[in-house]
Amino acid sequence: MKLYHHTEKHEDFFLPYQHSLSLKPVEALVKHEKDMGFSDVETVFPATEVQKDILKEDVKWAEAVLFSGKTSALSSEKIFDAWRSLAYHHICLRSYITDGPTPKVVVQRCIEPVQWRRPEKGFEQRHRGSAFLTVEANNRSDEINLVLHFHRALIDTTSLHTLRLDCLLQIHGIPSIESTGFTTYTRYLAQQRKDIDSSKAFWSKTLSDIAPQSIFGLEP
Repeated sequence: MKLYHHTEKHEDFFLPYQHSLSLKPVEALVKHEKDMGFSDVETVFPATEVQKDILKEDVKWAEAVLFSGKTSALSSEKIFDAWRSLAYHHICLRSYITDGPTPKVVVQRCIEPVQWRRPEKGFEQRHRGSAFLTVEANNRSDEINLVLHFHRALIDTTSLHTLRLDCLLQIHGIPSIESTGFTTYTRYLAQQRKDIDSSKAFWSKTLSDIAPQSIFGLEP
């Protein structure tokens, strides 16, 4: 599996605050140190037999987008704090519902906190979650490079756009939008069935090894 070089211009990432951030998306080829295979995905998200077939097909859609910005407008520390906050705010879910009253399989989407590598060169997130961020100084100018890595097998488009917008809000200290996790998903379930309590119990049990119980409003 090779990382797909994503060269699309994503003006919507920083568009609402384009002038204050002085960040302008640029086309770029982003290289990855190591190709990501199915075994890497399964390590992060243990899969059922049904999920394995899906992930094996979708894992190839690994992409990355590069943005550049003036350091005078946006510091690495601000991005670090914003992304770390997001990591504890989002539990993004996409499910594959089988026949019956209870969802049988689920693929969890999550983001991970960035970790400092070398302060003089910025920081990066090494854990291969559904989305992670790297931020580095650009030695050729007074700009910083922000790279958002994501995997189509592990995060859906809606969650990705929500994540990008929420990152922007966090950087500016604006309250986050509602999490794209359990609360939102129970609304979807409510349209399918009325028993929200049992749905809540199902999700908390299913994800208890990965997500803290507090995500679901339950005591540890």
